[in-house]
Amino acid sequence: MQMMLPLCLTLAALLLPGMALAASALEVGPLDNTFGPSLPAVAMPPPAAEETLANTAFPLRLEKEGLLDLALLEWARLETTTHGPERALALQRMVAVLARTGREADARRWLAVLAADYPGLPVTPDVQADLARATQGPARFVALATLARDFPHHEASVKARWDDVWRQAWAHGTIRDAYGLPAAALLQTRLDALNTTAATHWNVAVAASVIPGLGHALTGDGAGAIVFLLGWAVFGLAFMAACRHRHYAYAFVWVFPFVGLWMSAPLSAAAKAETTATLARHAAMKHWTDVAPTYIPSR
Repeated sequence: MQMMLPLCLTLAALLLPGMALAASALEVGPLDNTFGPSLPAVAMPPPAAEETLANTAFPLRLEKEGLLDLALLEWARLETTTHGPERALALQRMVAVLARTGREADARRWLAVLAADYPGLPVTPDVQADLARATQGPARFVALATLARDFPHHEASVKARWDDVWRQAWAHGTIRDAYGLPAAALLQTRLDALNTTAATHWNVAVAASVIPGLGHALTGDGAGAIVFLLGWAVFGLAFMAACRHRHYAYAFVWVFPFVGLWMSAPLSAAAKAETTATLARHAAMKHWTDVAPTYIPSR
């Protein structure tokens, strides 16, 4: 026991100076009321450049569902946020949607942007068909004829040309420009049969109008027949009564409506016959589902 005490004191004397030296070398916390050197801030690495892929399926689905205004907004967003093939597609679809909604001037303005930014990119037949369909006046025939020459068998080209053929038949009862479509001959044959029947009814109505009101009755216009026949009869009787009693002043007054009704009856009956023929043609064309296009602009 007496030997252990000197040994412990000796070990303590040896260890205490080393522990004090280690404590003085360790800088933790404030040193003499001053803070030690702080570590430099760790810099955040720059974020990696990320580019999300353009979602072109969404506006295409909007077009299929008929939501053209929403599709146009989405294509416009893609046109400003994308580049390369995606932007070119957005421009083409913007032109197509604008043309389908009747905004031909805006469609051609964006088509000019497409041609300027992508000069080597051909315009798809779908876009050309929509542009031709939106064109009005003589330029429409030129656009459709060009479409028939460049894409004679493309589905969009055939639909655009057939829509115009159907428009001609609906509005005029005849086909002026067939654009090389074989089915136009069948449609014209049916129209010729309707036009022959309509011409016969027109001739009969005009000839029967020698007696005012009779032509209207043949066209199915009962009210017009009563007005013309009754008015012509009343003014005619008044004119003859004034002549019989030698009231020539009254006779002079009554003769004008009498002759006026007699002369205008054939013209009115002819106009009514044309209206009846147009309604009959439209009713018949609505049942021609085997040749009717899916898009009928005149209905």
